[in-house]
Amino acid sequence: MISKKGTYKTQILRKKMISVIIYGIMFLIATIAYYFVNTSNAQNVEKVIVSVIDKEAKLDIINYELKIAEEDGEFTAKLPETQNGFYVKEYNVVSEEKFRKIELLYNEENNDLKEEAVAEENEKIEEKPVLEANNEEIIATTDEENNIQENTEELVTVEDNIKSENIETENEESIKTENTESVENEEKSISENIQNEENTEDEEIIIHSGEDIIITNEQLESKQVFLVAKYDYKETNNERLYHKKLSRTMDKNIIDIIGYLPQNAEISVAELETDSVEDKIKNNFEDVDKTVKLSSAYEIKIIVDKEEFEPEDLGENVKVYIKGINEKVVNIWHVKDDDSVEMIDFQNNNDENITFETDEFSIYGVETLENEEEEKEEEIPTKIEEVGKKAPRRAGLRAVGDSTLVINDYTSDYYYYMGKNYTDSMTGVNSNTYSDSNLVEVTLNYHGFAFGETDNDMKGRISLDETEDIIQNIRCVPVESGNISIELMENPFMDKPTGFGFAGWTASNGIISTDSKTFTQTLTVQTSVDVTIDLYANWEAAKVVYVNGDTGSDNGLHDGLTESTPFGSWSSAFNYLYSHNKNDRERNIIVVTGNMDCSINYTRPVTKSVQKAANVTYTSSTSIITGARILLSTGNGAHGNAITANGSSVTNTVLRTDAAPPDEAGWIISASGNGSNARYTIRSAANSNLYLSCSSNGTLSVSTTQTSWRLNNRRLYYYGSYYNYYLRWYNN
Repeated sequence: MISKKGTYKTQILRKKMISVIIYGIMFLIATIAYYFVNTSNAQNVEKVIVSVIDKEAKLDIINYELKIAEEDGEFTAKLPETQNGFYVKEYNVVSEEKFRKIELLYNEENNDLKEEAVAEENEKIEEKPVLEANNEEIIATTDEENNIQENTEELVTVEDNIKSENIETENEESIKTENTESVENEEKSISENIQNEENTEDEEIIIHSGEDIIITNEQLESKQVFLVAKYDYKETNNERLYHKKLSRTMDKNIIDIIGYLPQNAEISVAELETDSVEDKIKNNFEDVDKTVKLSSAYEIKIIVDKEEFEPEDLGENVKVYIKGINEKVVNIWHVKDDDSVEMIDFQNNNDENITFETDEFSIYGVETLENEEEEKEEEIPTKIEEVGKKAPRRAGLRAVGDSTLVINDYTSDYYYYMGKNYTDSMTGVNSNTYSDSNLVEVTLNYHGFAFGETDNDMKGRISLDETEDIIQNIRCVPVESGNISIELMENPFMDKPTGFGFAGWTASNGIISTDSKTFTQTLTVQTSVDVTIDLYANWEAAKVVYVNGDTGSDNGLHDGLTESTPFGSWSSAFNYLYSHNKNDRERNIIVVTGNMDCSINYTRPVTKSVQKAANVTYTSSTSIITGARILLSTGNGAHGNAITANGSSVTNTVLRTDAAPPDEAGWIISASGNGSNARYTIRSAANSNLYLSCSSNGTLSVSTTQTSWRLNNRRLYYYGSYYNYYLRWYNN
């Protein structure tokens, strides 16, 4: 029988044995892990020096250390997308010989030094004296007969010297020629070698940025890799713009600007007190009951050659990234240089990174919320009287690239449908009809031309001034029974191909239906996910008729189909179109070639852009003509009312075709500043000390004080506390 003490000892022994076994297993696992980790190919890391030269020889040569890791018997590393902030399209792996030749041939500093050395050598050769001796310089003394032998020896010596100097001169000229030819031959040889190597460039290794480079044994032994970089750039207004990234680290955030910018563009960022920026915002919208609380505010600038640069000056947009924001961003406020304020559409890339696009820089403020409850209180008005109040305006539409205008309606559409859940529930309708699960993003690309069209004359554009021929409209649309249905735009391209009218859209996907009465087109697409659809304009030959109240005829003598045979009234033109083309979409064009009575609907008489007049003609302009004498008138010809200076007040002068308007009706517009900072003054052509002004109630007057006006959408706005009054110098 085993005692209790023996049993206890047995249990202790078993525990010790188990502990030894466990520790043994752990030691074995650790040993195996150590072996595999330390024998892994990925742990074999080397370093090489990478030298990068610009293929166009415009940017600096870059040298840096690159870590490469061995995997499956090969050493590889990823080549960066940027070098010194400049984006690279692709790399070309070259030999050191080619690298050095490019460096020698295209490096301006080396070329300058080489030219200076050649010029200096040539100057030294030219400066060496050449003895010009002749027999006349050898003068015999009066006792020549007694010293004939001595003089003969001297003469021989002089002749020998002459020969020696001439030989030396010839040798030096030969050296000079040989040096010049040597340099020329060297440059020619380098150029030929570069050309030959460029012709065989296809045989070299081309690597796109962001891809891996495989290091050869030769490169590994020399610890050196030579690359020729093809940088991303484009030419705009005869200026080269590089795709580059500018970055500045602040106390709380990192600010990056990415876009096409001048080569030497730099970023300047100053952190501002949020209180002062909040005051600027509130002062612009005093009638809005909204609390603006900024978490940060920055004055951002792009500096080029110590001057501020705005991307809009070259028709460019850039992207701005603000990183390191730890709160929920609800608004980005843009305070312009004139202290006007706009709200910027932005994207939340993640919880700590927001992005927005802009074409001008000044002050940007970031408004955040600390929690979701506060966000709800801000988004849903709690008082009925708050609804309908004046709200801060959104930033204007911006052109992206050379041909596309982007209109992003996604956010407004999204909140419209989410709001319907709330309003529908009040009428007993299911309040959960719309959600993130059945709302999709639809990108509609409206092309002002037919599919595959390459003729620029057959492309529609937004207007004469706005030359974009593609409009991208981003919408939020609900999915119903596996389909989306969206009403398409009317024709947005007012600058149509000559003689053609808009006949609807053709879609790359889905089915388009047209309402027989309103001609409204609706697109239906089978989808349950985000989708992009291209829409192409159908341009068809239009029915064009001409009317002229002065020379036209309605008695059958004129058919209205040519400028020389116009109809004499609107009714004849309308009757003709109704009988020939009444059901066609936007394919009826009436051209006014003279005065026409538009008293229908109680409107004032209008005329064509250029009126047919006896002695005086008037021509309207679609752009401001600075420095020229112009008229500010309600019409372009007879009976139009022109603004006229009369002492300190303003009166109207009725324009006539048989008499020129008075000098007091003439004005000269002058501009100062560029882009959004441009300001205009309107000075009397008759009195250079008088300027056109506007009172707070819209009354025009003349004053010796210069009054600033600003320009927007063919309108000159009175530049005061509010922009409620404006002049239009061109009337469609």
